[in-house]
Amino acid sequence: QWLVHHDRLLRGSMATGILSRALEMAIEWAKQRITYGRPIADRQAIQWMLTDVYMDIMALRSFTRETAARADNGEDVRVEASMIKYCAGEWGWRSIDKIMQIFGGIGESLDMPISHWYLLMRHARIGGGTSEIHKFVMARALLNGSVSFQG
Repeated sequence: QWLVHHDRLLRGSMATGILSRALEMAIEWAKQRITYGRPIADRQAIQWMLTDVYMDIMALRSFTRETAARADNGEDVRVEASMIKYCAGEWGWRSIDKIMQIFGGIGESLDMPISHWYLLMRHARIGGGTSEIHKFVMARALLNGSVSFQG
C-alpha cells in the first residue's frame, strides 16, 4: 500500500517539475516571439495562460509537499494521494496544453521537449489509475465520512 501512495505522490512531484520547466520555456518564448510587431507576452490571453499554469504548479506543489510530509509522519494519506494523482494528471494536462498553445506549431516539433511532455501529461491521466477511478476513491471517502474537509 505504501508503494501505491508513494507512486501517486511521485506523480505530483514529476508533474510540478515538468510543468515548471515548461513554464520557464514558455515565458522565454513569449518574450521572444513577435507577432504583429509585439512580443506575444504583451497579449492578455498569453499572460492569462501563463498565470493559470503558474497557479496549477504552485497548488500542486504545495499539496504534494504537505501530503508527503504527512505520509512521512505515518498518517493515512490514501485519499490525498488519489487527489494528487488526479490533480497531477488533470491539471498537468490542462497546463501543458496551454503551454503548447503558447508555442504554437513549433511546440509540436519532436525536437522540442514540449511535445514529449505533452504525451507524458496525457498519460498521467491514465497510468496509475484513470482520473475517473481516483474520483471514485475520493467520492467514496466523502460519502462514508472517512475524510474531513472542515478546517
